[in-house]
Amino acid sequence: MAKDSRENSVRVLTSIPGVGKATAEKLVNAGYDTVEKVSSAGKEALEAIGLGAGKADKLEKASLEILGTMKSAAKKATTKTKSAGKKASASAKTTGKKAKAAAKKTTQKAKKAAKTTTQKAKKATKATKSKAKEVAGKASAKAKQAKEEISEAARAKKNTSNDNVKGRKGKTLKVGSLAEMMKRWNKN
Repeated sequence: MAKDSRENSVRVLTSIPGVGKATAEKLVNAGYDTVEKVSSAGKEALEAIGLGAGKADKLEKASLEILGTMKSAAKKATTKTKSAGKKASASAKTTGKKAKAAAKKTTQKAKKAAKTTTQKAKKATKATKSKAKEVAGKASAKAKQAKEEISEAARAKKNTSNDNVKGRKGKTLKVGSLAEMMKRWNKN
């Protein structure tokens, strides 16, 4: 695995609540380099790579939750894209039918008008397809943004618990010397 790819995998896995850099590296070393792979690994497989039972259980649940959120965002984007495509297709068909009907009912002058209408229909179809691509691109961007927001929310949730314990590492308090405490007490 390339170094950049490995670092990216570690970064993605640390967005899962309860997964730090060391745990993420264990997962990547064991071949679980995506949220999908972690969620499908199972508790026993996670325990087999050196995670405790409790941590494996929490990791499995958190990765399934993130995966569900990602799939939901992707499904919404797909639905929007399909809807835009159907609208574009219906619009193009309607425009084409109108052009054909006008050509049948008229004489030479009407044929010329039909040709113009057909050209307009093609332009409208191109414009509609362009709009559909634009909507699909926006939907894809929103899905990507949703994925990033999920990762950001997971990181924020993870960091929030650590923000309340400034000056602490883990659960061990950093305590000054007795002399420093006496100086502070005497000042008050």
